[in-house]
Amino acid sequence: MPGCVKTRNRKGNDVLGHLARLDRQIDHIARVRQLQGYVATEISRVLEQLLRLKRPETLIVKRLDLTHSDLSRRPGSRQPVVGARSPEPEPVA
Repeated sequence: MPGCVKTRNRKGNDVLGHLARLDRQIDHIARVRQLQGYVATEISRVLEQLLRLKRPETLIVKRLDLTHSDLSRRPGSRQPVVGARSPEPEPVA
C-alpha cells in the first residue's frame, strides 16, 4: 500500500520501537558528552582565573579518576579516595 509505514520486519521485530530505543540512547550519550565538555571548560576557566588573580609560586593539579569499579554510583557510599594520602609531589623545574 502506498503511504503505509511498515512497523515490523520479516522476523516480526518491532522496527519503530527499536529505532526509538536507539534514538533515546543516542540522545543520552549526547547529553552526557555535552555535560563532560561543560565541566572541563569550567575547570579550565577557574584554574586560569586562579592563576591570573593569585599568581601562586607553584600549583599542583591532580587528575582524579572517579570511574574505578570499586566506586558506587551512590555519592554517599564512595570510598575515601579523594582524601587518601598521596606521595609528595616532585618539584617542577
